[in-house]
Amino acid sequence: MSIGDVLSVIAGVLAVGGTLAATLTAIVILFRKRASAARAALETRPARTFGTGAACVLFVSIFGIALVGQPNGLLKLIAWVVLAAFFALAALGAAGIALLCANRIETFDTRVRPLTALWRGSLLIVAAGFLPIVGWFMVFPVSVIFSLGAAMTTFLEQRPRTAAAVSITPLGLSTPENPG
Repeated sequence: MSIGDVLSVIAGVLAVGGTLAATLTAIVILFRKRASAARAALETRPARTFGTGAACVLFVSIFGIALVGQPNGLLKLIAWVVLAAFFALAALGAAGIALLCANRIETFDTRVRPLTALWRGSLLIVAAGFLPIVGWFMVFPVSVIFSLGAAMTTFLEQRPRTAAAVSITPLGLSTPENPG
């Protein structure tokens, strides 16, 4: 093993961490309401969020192990689609954790801008998972359970929306509440 091998592994870990933090930040920016709902679920009902996440992890683990190893290609495809959906849900829940962390950062330093606080919160969440031993075996699994639980809680508790009349205008989107 040469120094080049060591440096390439370190660069790979830093690249994964940076892209994961950027993904969490982008999810909060793009899906602000869902990420805020996940943050609210984490703050108000942490035990329920953890229980829902643990049930999801158990289901996904059993389902993934059972179907990914099957020789039938269709079953493998179904398993990977379900696993990808749960990974996306976990990313949404992790964005809620990053938003919660960003809100706490803003309470400590009122001069920090919201996007900077969000980026710092995302980096803190990712860096905590990279901590040897404690991060790998405690922080990462618990954060995955909370992430899945927060995302699933937001989707399970979603209230049905009323259909609003929406018309497309040359300048943008117009609704009855915002006749713009």
